Amino acid sequence: MVDPNDVTGNTVFAGSVGGGLWKTTNINAAVPNWTPVNDLLSNLAISSIAYDPTNTQIMYFSTGEGYNNIDAIRGLGVFKSTNGGTTWTQLASTNNSTFHYCQKVVVNSTGVVFVATSSGGLQRSANGGTTWTKVLGTGLAITGALSNFCYDVEVAANGNVYSSLNGSIHKSINAGVTFASAQTLGVVGNRIELACAPNDSNYVYAIVESGGAVAGIIRTINGELRGR
Repeated sequence: MVDPNDVTGNTVFAGSVGGGLWKTTNINAAVPNWTPVNDLLSNLAISSIAYDPTNTQIMYFSTGEGYNNIDAIRGLGVFKSTNGGTTWTQLASTNNSTFHYCQKVVVNSTGVVFVATSSGGLQRSANGGTTWTKVLGTGLAITGALSNFCYDVEVAANGNVYSSLNGSIHKSINAGVTFASAQTLGVVGNRIELACAPNDSNYVYAIVESGGAVAGIIRTINGELRGR
């Protein structure tokens, strides 16, 4: 994650799923110097990093390898910094099994935090991680939401939220408060990774995996994967 507080663009954070959080202040050098932020964090299995656009001193990282590899390291929830990444504290609300394996953390333009988890679906917090609400996954009467394994979550340029469960993609037009039924993909798969075009909310891309191979790479040019 490029540090938004460094106008030169030289400061970058990197997370390792086995080696913790690292930082360089000279990414544009021929050989950047990387240093660990804190080797004594209570969990070093860092899977994703994000900052709050409403206050760039606030940052989050999620933990845990959720893809069932034999050497996967269990996480310990989501950690937060309020001083630009200098120090980090585990969010007490994520010190539980729901957040043991987190694939992704993102923050929208109003500071709402989303975490894609392996057992609790997509989790949403509108109060900086103090409390969380499951907004996508089984048990929520969302057609086609047949899994609690949330692979990815992305925010489009217009604020719409896209998230993928095991085998399905869902869209929210109200900042992730509620999600619509599964969209029509045209390919069958399990793990789905998403990307939203940064300047055009109509363009959303997905790569779909099935049986360890790529089943298809798909896109929408109107924000709806429904074959139109």
